[in-house]
Amino acid sequence: MRSDGYIIGDGGIEYSYGKVRHLSLTDKNLDLLSIYGGLIKKAFNIEGTLRKKKGNSNSLRFPNYLAGYFKNIDSKILVSSPKRQVPGFIFNLPKREISAFIGGLFDAEGTCGHHFVSFSYSSLILIEEIQVLLLKFGLQSYIYPDFEENKKKWRYQLNIYSQRQLKQFVREIGFNSDTKKEKLLRYLSSLSQNPKNSFSDPLPLKEEIIKAKKELAVSCYDIPGRLQYHLKYSNTLKRENIKEFMKIFSKY
Repeated sequence: MRSDGYIIGDGGIEYSYGKVRHLSLTDKNLDLLSIYGGLIKKAFNIEGTLRKKKGNSNSLRFPNYLAGYFKNIDSKILVSSPKRQVPGFIFNLPKREISAFIGGLFDAEGTCGHHFVSFSYSSLILIEEIQVLLLKFGLQSYIYPDFEENKKKWRYQLNIYSQRQLKQFVREIGFNSDTKKEKLLRYLSSLSQNPKNSFSDPLPLKEEIIKAKKELAVSCYDIPGRLQYHLKYSNTLKRENIKEFMKIFSKY
């Protein structure tokens, strides 16, 4: 399943004179291409052909009948990137196989930032489906749209934050890329404090809290500054914030 995720993330069809010629995997990282080439060889007994592309990119090509195989499994796998979706059967697989599938996607299009792990793609539907799958592992994520002016198209980024969530990501999903894996583990090992609740356990109850505050005529003097800040600027409130507001409201 890990190779399926990688193919959806970085796989594509190469055409020649209108005919399908190759299924190709594209990546700058030769080690990753070697790993996934090995997985595909083990599963299908097919050897990929490595080609150097423009810039720093590389392509690992496989015969056209492999493209046909994946298209027969689900037509959404190899459509144009903005239209790609998670094949429906993935949602019903055991967690171990779903984990492998998500791991392949993150190997293909995932990155490790300073304090987060992200997955970036041009299909919003795919991004939202990955967000749902991550919840099976207790992993909460946030989606940010970004319009790329140079390409005149939208791209979407899914981020996982917080020390606790990132450790969970390492345990449940992880990277095959040594570079990404080492960067994430190095960041986590540099943290000396106990796990914080930042970006964890958000609840979409902000509007209800604002409404209750207004109806009860709660004084601003009874609400700590940090709670007022969250109420004004945050899209969601953490569970611990909700508990604090309820304690304040109980006095009225």
